[in-house]
Amino acid sequence: MGTIVAETLINKAQIQLHDQTGTRFDTDELLGWLNDGLSESANLKPDLFAQDEVVTLAAGSRQELAAGRFQLVDVVRNMGSDGATPGRAITRQERALFDSARPDWPSETQTEAVKHWMYDIRDPKGFYVYPPADGVGQIEIVNAVAPSAIEEDAVVPIDDILAPALIDYMLSRAYAKDTDAAANGEQAMLHLQRFVTALQGREAQEQADNPAPRGRVRR
Repeated sequence: MGTIVAETLINKAQIQLHDQTGTRFDTDELLGWLNDGLSESANLKPDLFAQDEVVTLAAGSRQELAAGRFQLVDVVRNMGSDGATPGRAITRQERALFDSARPDWPSETQTEAVKHWMYDIRDPKGFYVYPPADGVGQIEIVNAVAPSAIEEDAVVPIDDILAPALIDYMLSRAYAKDTDAAANGEQAMLHLQRFVTALQGREAQEQADNPAPRGRVRR
């Protein structure tokens, strides 16, 4: 979580736009673009908005994220039926391996504690557990929570290190507003690219440090 207030980023954007009085780009307009930048950040790098939660498993193999959660990041461990008793770690597996080696796995005996989880990015709000859950057990997960719109006096809910990227996003929108001059269009594209690069650069490094799981199906 960051420590910088939205007003600070807006003021910095206005300085770069040579519009400290907000004559051309007022606070409300820049604040709207700042909130858009947070939403775009969530799309590009969901784990920036990751939140740890304990949830009750639904009966069966398929599970759904709660409202307001837009992508699963990790499944950590069992937490017992009371949600407060740390238990066995839950490891990630590839569903295709289970489908091939144990095609009847979704209909196997339901249990309180689960051993594995399976996830497909094409289905960001759902995941599967094995063995199928009995609807009593609770687990600890990490999921991405959609950022809410903030006001001028609120802390920006993103790490401070990415504050310059959000300023770039605001500048991109500002220059895109007036493309009569060719230079403005070029500036808009430049700042948008800097915003995207700042987020995707972090993602690429993290992916290199955290390779995709490999292995065989385990019981």
